[in-house]
Amino acid sequence: MDSPMYLRKMMSREQVLFLFGILMVTLGEVNAQQLPELSPSKPDTYIVVEHMPEFPGGQDSLFHYVSSHMNISENAEETGVSGKIFISYIVDKSGKVRDVTVKRGLTAELDAEAVRVIKSMPNWKPGTQGDIPVNVQMNLPISIIIKK
Repeated sequence: MDSPMYLRKMMSREQVLFLFGILMVTLGEVNAQQLPELSPSKPDTYIVVEHMPEFPGGQDSLFHYVSSHMNISENAEETGVSGKIFISYIVDKSGKVRDVTVKRGLTAELDAEAVRVIKSMPNWKPGTQGDIPVNVQMNLPISIIIKK
């Protein structure tokens, strides 16, 4: 489910608008035949489980965390770069974020900043399958539009 959220971050030189969407499975009821679904590339990691991982405070808190921790350089501000960075990461069975990778980037500088922010996130409530905590692969597209 793609759930866009629009947040603003004021910077001393100009306003930067972050558009966030999170690609997650609906946290409601999921057909039991679909569960669980393992990642094809990581046999100990799921992509769909009964209870998906949760960021402390929920999606709005996740959006706020990312927007308040992203630092946009003067170079990016001057070029006015815009677009999406697609980040993939694993929330492990202890709730730690690991294996952060850029699936599709924007610029090397902005990609590195997005990875830094995701790696710095606090522990999540881990995903569970049959009441057992499991590793779950997550995806987060971060849209960045810099307005002068």
